[in-house]
Amino acid sequence: MPGGGDEVSQPESCSTQDVLVYMSAGLVVCGVICMVVGYTVPRDYTFNPYARARDMEAIEIYYADLSLKLDLTIVIGMAFIAIGGIVMSTLITYVNCCETKTPATANSESTTIISTPGGRSYGTRAGTGPTRPPVHDDMAMWER
Repeated sequence: MPGGGDEVSQPESCSTQDVLVYMSAGLVVCGVICMVVGYTVPRDYTFNPYARARDMEAIEIYYADLSLKLDLTIVIGMAFIAIGGIVMSTLITYVNCCETKTPATANSESTTIISTPGGRSYGTRAGTGPTRPPVHDDMAMWER
């Protein structure tokens, strides 16, 4: 509505952090799929002593090549899982350590170190240090 103050804000599209989370989760899932394929496809063959030598040699070469490709698939799966984990851990570290709190989200309870039942707080903000009882120079008051 032009000129009106009742505009509804549309939700923002995916942020960079959301895209990185989805990408790292996708990498981990792809890595797991690659490893499952690499470990579940059978690698061995049954030796037939009555087959011709050329046929058995061709079968051996085929299974050796298949074993090499399956090993490569497993290594690629491990790399996908590692890269996804690195991206995810870097993102979590960034979110926990590097994002600053706005003054609206930082309240006095989060900045105090010690809270006493009487309502005093010994904290990190300026002016919230401990308060001392008044000092009396008259020792006679204490002797009564």
